[in-house]
Amino acid sequence: MLKEERHKTILNILSVKGSVTISLLCRMFNVSEMTIRRDLDELAETDALMRTHGGATLPHSDMTLLTEPPFEMRMEGNFNQKMDIAHAAMDYIKDGQKIFLDSGSTNCLLAQMLDNSKQLVVVTNAINIVVELIPRTNITIFPIGGDFRKHTYSCTGFFAEENIKNMRVDIAFVGVSGIGTQGQLYNLNTMEIGVKRAMLEVAPKIIVLADASKIGREDFVSFGDLCSVNTLITNDSVSESLLRKYSDMGVDVRIAKRTTFE
Repeated sequence: MLKEERHKTILNILSVKGSVTISLLCRMFNVSEMTIRRDLDELAETDALMRTHGGATLPHSDMTLLTEPPFEMRMEGNFNQKMDIAHAAMDYIKDGQKIFLDSGSTNCLLAQMLDNSKQLVVVTNAINIVVELIPRTNITIFPIGGDFRKHTYSCTGFFAEENIKNMRVDIAFVGVSGIGTQGQLYNLNTMEIGVKRAMLEVAPKIIVLADASKIGREDFVSFGDLCSVNTLITNDSVSESLLRKYSDMGVDVRIAKRTTFE
């Protein structure tokens, strides 16, 4: 396919989906990442799209329906750090537990790491996690239902929150879009706030998974703070003084080891 045809196809995909990843375009056009990156850079120079880590989105003026990057885009961001965190989180999952996995890229990676060696009950508001766990015969899956958001594969709203309030799990793994310097837990999407607050209320043990880019960062809405969290798993590139400050709030801060997953 000629470059001009690729450019036209890329813009058509963006007009429909609002975003696109480099990996998807490489598979679609059967070309190298270097070729796709060059295509996206050229289109960005004309303001036809906006480059992001791992892909591209529509320019801000065209993103009237988007409140956050789509799941595929978030999955690619800081991928290795998220893999390290998910690997560390596996240590907290024991046979016979009932666990909650909320929607988010790191929790999805954690779900992918779960094998069939443990008898588990997994409660989740993420449809992609449900699909991931279907082949594990020893894992019982409880989707909480609610208003399905195609952009993030998550269920939110009144029914989702009420279902959570009626459940009791042993441990909940919660994602965030930021953790403030004073320990505030933030999320960009307001529709997910109720689900996260409900989990903080019903789970006796809360583990927050947050890669280094989210530490010390404020975002749109706060849904809680580290005082209500048992453990924070993050990466070693975070300021030590800030991590000590978090520890002083009573949270157990764990630094995920760097691991090679190739």
